[in-house]
Amino acid sequence: MFRISDKFENESNDWSTVEPKIVKFNHVWTIENFGEAWQFRENWESMDFPIGEHENELKWRLELALIRKGDNVSDYFQLTVHQVERLYFRGEAKVTCAIMNHEETQQKKLFNLSSDKTVCFEPFIYCSKLFNVDNNYLPHDKLTIACQIRLITDAACTCGKMNPIKVPDTKVAEDFGKLFDNEQYSDIKVSSNGHEIYAHKNILSARSQFFETMFQTDLHSRNRVILDDVDPQVLSDILRFIYTDQAPNLDNLAKQLLQAADKFKLAKLKALCEKSLFTQLCIDNAAETLILSDQFNALQLKARAIEYINMNMDMVKGTDGWHNLARINPQLVNDHFAIVGNYSDTFFVRSDKANYSKYSCEKCG
Repeated sequence: MFRISDKFENESNDWSTVEPKIVKFNHVWTIENFGEAWQFRENWESMDFPIGEHENELKWRLELALIRKGDNVSDYFQLTVHQVERLYFRGEAKVTCAIMNHEETQQKKLFNLSSDKTVCFEPFIYCSKLFNVDNNYLPHDKLTIACQIRLITDAACTCGKMNPIKVPDTKVAEDFGKLFDNEQYSDIKVSSNGHEIYAHKNILSARSQFFETMFQTDLHSRNRVILDDVDPQVLSDILRFIYTDQAPNLDNLAKQLLQAADKFKLAKLKALCEKSLFTQLCIDNAAETLILSDQFNALQLKARAIEYINMNMDMVKGTDGWHNLARINPQLVNDHFAIVGNYSDTFFVRSDKANYSKYSCEKCG
């Protein structure tokens, strides 16, 4: 009896593999002043957008149209994805569309690149749901649609006459994680408010310029370092990151870890904290986030916070965080925001991008 098993694979003399190259492209389309605009036009189209490196071979366009049904049937908006230009591509693409930040509106369909010109989501969203303020589908009177298109562009094939040599996946982070807070072979203890962690000078100094400088001084030639200015949990997470390159409590301790990452000169962890705090950015914490990013020289987060505040100034200026910012750091306000009047009752206009473009990507501004 012929049986397929691991033994069969290990004894095989012939093998072949195929590695499809999957391209993913995310496009965000925003229609401003939507609550009023749709009353003038019931059909809107996005600009053509490319698919990754194949922008000269494949182009798409989004179209949103109001469909009026009548006869006690609810009106709805239909979303159509048009294939504008196609060269060389065959097969299928997976198209996913949704209203931004509302997963419950997500819809998926397959698109045949050879035969289909359009893929239609009908209905995409009913008018009764879209304009229901409780659903918050139109924040600041903007309709933002996220579209993701995934497709296979080509495939790499390999084959041979004998078993390929299998190389195990790297386990460096996992292996170094075994050394974290392990007394065996430890040559130093790092302490915070009575909480001690076993560590290794060579690993700490290799990963952190802060520790490298510390261990070069006579003051810390002994086998214990006391860091009572760092919270014990934060210190534990910092050392765990040094050993494993992972921060399991990142989202919950992003503010504290940002401060610590700046102190211990951990650039990657600092950037991860900026990313986490950016995903949490909202009206209530925008000014506080700007203060934090400025204090700890988090330039990417600072640029995003400035842009966010400028876009939502009417609401941000009424928060306690904004009044606190204006009180403790008026220079930061003056540098990045145009102000008429006083801080407590002011009219704001969006500042020139030159004030913060040095922190931002040249493409995105």
